[in-house]
Amino acid sequence: MTFKNTSSNPLPLGCLNACTLTNNGVNQLTPDLINTSITLDFQISGARLPAMTQSLFYHGILQMLWPTTHCNTNHIIACIKEGIQSCTNFTPTSPRLWWSLHSKTVSCQVHTFLWKNFHQALRCGHYWLHIPNYEHCTNCYICDDFKSIAHILLKCDISGQNIIWPLARELWLKKKLPWPTLSLGSIFGCVICDF
Repeated sequence: MTFKNTSSNPLPLGCLNACTLTNNGVNQLTPDLINTSITLDFQISGARLPAMTQSLFYHGILQMLWPTTHCNTNHIIACIKEGIQSCTNFTPTSPRLWWSLHSKTVSCQVHTFLWKNFHQALRCGHYWLHIPNYEHCTNCYICDDFKSIAHILLKCDISGQNIIWPLARELWLKKKLPWPTLSLGSIFGCVICDF
């Protein structure tokens, strides 16, 4: 790249230096590294008040106050994913599991039962441990096992499962479907499973 002086006056010293620097930059093989970081004085965080709306404020507050999931809830979600995966070779995402609770194929009572199980909010087992004079309710009075929802649905004979599960299996096999392995995950994930 070259610059040509069209006037009869000689170029000032600043222009000659600029021409030299320009020619050097054009003929350079590797580009210069330019510092593009912003100094802390110019890093402004927060909201520009004139640009904010009530809706944006509301969504910002919701994100700050969004509840974290409880470790017991994460454990149940993992069990449900494992149960569904063992039956169908499909592992749903956590949001998909939560949205399955709003399925139109289950009644409101089943929805409430599943939601309480997802949160371990049923009054069995651990619920009674910290209530004075009710500690005896943590164990099954027949089996003397810890009274968890898994015990009630899958192990205990008093809840009538020796009648219900064979009848459910008989009805299931009439549909010519393979009987899944019973687990908490497969029971709680029945809404999302596609057998």
